[in-house]
Amino acid sequence: MDCLIGIDGGGSRTRAVLVDGSGNLLAGALGGPANIQLHNKETFKTTINSLLSELYTSSRSSSRMVKAIVAGFAGAGRSSNREIAGSILDKLDLKNRHKIMTDMEIALYGAFRDKPGIILIAGTGSAAFGRDAIGNVRRCGGWGYLVGDEGSGYYIGRTAVRYTLQSYDTILPATVLTDIICEAFDLETIDQIIPAIYSGAVSRIDIANLAPAVLDAEVQGDQVALMIIEEAGKSLGKLVETLLHRLKFEAKPVNLCLAGSIFKKRDTLLPYILENIQDGVRIVDPQFPPVVGAALLAFKEVKIPITPEVETNLKKIGE
Repeated sequence: MDCLIGIDGGGSRTRAVLVDGSGNLLAGALGGPANIQLHNKETFKTTINSLLSELYTSSRSSSRMVKAIVAGFAGAGRSSNREIAGSILDKLDLKNRHKIMTDMEIALYGAFRDKPGIILIAGTGSAAFGRDAIGNVRRCGGWGYLVGDEGSGYYIGRTAVRYTLQSYDTILPATVLTDIICEAFDLETIDQIIPAIYSGAVSRIDIANLAPAVLDAEVQGDQVALMIIEEAGKSLGKLVETLLHRLKFEAKPVNLCLAGSIFKKRDTLLPYILENIQDGVRIVDPQFPPVVGAALLAFKEVKIPITPEVETNLKKIGE
């Protein structure tokens, strides 16, 4: 039996699915982050090897049965990083059967297939990716947590830490975020966050994981949290607005998909995202999640027709 694999490797977690030629799910697996830019080869290889092993064991299959694998990884926008990922898959007995893409590309394909639209992604990182009616594809953002990723989970968490320290200095008013962060990292006072961050005891993902609490605090009326969420939403809106201008969309409003963990509470962010967007957008649900977008691209790689039956079976694979 031939099978296909789709992988969605993001900044916080990696998801993989193994399907048959009819789109039936044979196995699924979850693992840790798979950002080629941030992890060394051995760590990256261990993550991917573990996921593939779980898929093979659960489905009683092997690498020899894999007809094609499409993997979308954070940090794969550079050819050097794609080569690294490809060489690792080569060593895992998948040579000449893999295609490496960015996690944004598989998310865009899963959301719209080949139709025009924009996907705004906000998880640990952030970016917008779009395709217009004549096939032009553009991205905006996604430059990583040190110099970009505005509006992402990390951005929200980092800003929360920064603003609570400004509250500690009385530059900003008192905020419930102080207690939230102290409880999250077992701190007696908020200034103890500094050695925890610079020593590495508090990681990038730990900081990103503060985002849901900041969103909750905004809903409860905390003024500092409101400042953070407003800034994050407007930053995400700029990504969308830029793509609306850079791409040639013939019909308005343009379909906009929201993807990533930050949008589990999208109603809080959405008013700020849309505030300065002059051209119309329509919020729509993605046709498929990113990992299924990768699987669909694997079908295309080996020219297996994506029939209504295949689509129906793949739609059964949820987030």
